[in-house]
Amino acid sequence: MSRTFDPSLMLELLNGGNMLLSSFFLVFLAMYLVREARARKLALSDWMLGRLPPSVNLAVAIFVFDFGTLIRANVIWVWRTFYETADFGTAQAVALSIGAAFMVIGGLCKIRSVTRITFGDWPWLSAAAVLLAFLSAIIYFH
Repeated sequence: MSRTFDPSLMLELLNGGNMLLSSFFLVFLAMYLVREARARKLALSDWMLGRLPPSVNLAVAIFVFDFGTLIRANVIWVWRTFYETADFGTAQAVALSIGAAFMVIGGLCKIRSVTRITFGDWPWLSAAAVLLAFLSAIIYFH
């Protein structure tokens, strides 16, 4: 006997749950970053010039990526819950694009932060090139 599940409910649960957990995680990760910045006496110039310890660098990359996924989950949840999956408006498209930008930047930074010391820049640059090729192909063939 086969059971079927309502995909709308599953997507609402996934995106809504993601929003809640991501929000909590980002608050506590921000607290961690503030504490580390104070403990390590990191100046604003250290942040702007990327002179951060590896653990802080990775935490920032995770924060940026997860912030993007929070925006994406929020847009999708609101769209499904309140707009009944009608066409995207300009505000929704802009918000989703901003979330996507954070996800791409954060994703590349995560790769860079765990591979640069051992492998140099080629892993994150290769990932960027593959992502660009993928997006280009999708747009071209769509």
